[in-house]
Amino acid sequence: MVTANVEADPLPEGVTYREAVVRFEIAGDYKDFKFIQGVNDPIWPWWHDGPNIATINWIIDIILGAQVSDDDRKRADVNQDGVVNISDVNAVIDLILRD
Repeated sequence: MVTANVEADPLPEGVTYREAVVRFEIAGDYKDFKFIQGVNDPIWPWWHDGPNIATINWIIDIILGAQVSDDDRKRADVNQDGVVNISDVNAVIDLILRD
């Protein structure tokens, strides 16, 4: 049995999510464990399908000047850096490829 106590500082203001991967060596074998703090549950416009090409197109429309509500603009800021740009498109692509 392995027991671990993981402690983390509170999330900085404006940050709702972070994750870390910790690698343990157990009997000569390496195991990676993902630790998640906060909530990473963006509400996609097509949430029932998960992020997909339609989500990417929606974010690109916003980048190109489509008028959306403040809530939708926050949802489009996938990486939560305060601006909707190509980095958010890349973040969605990463989510799609991860699944």
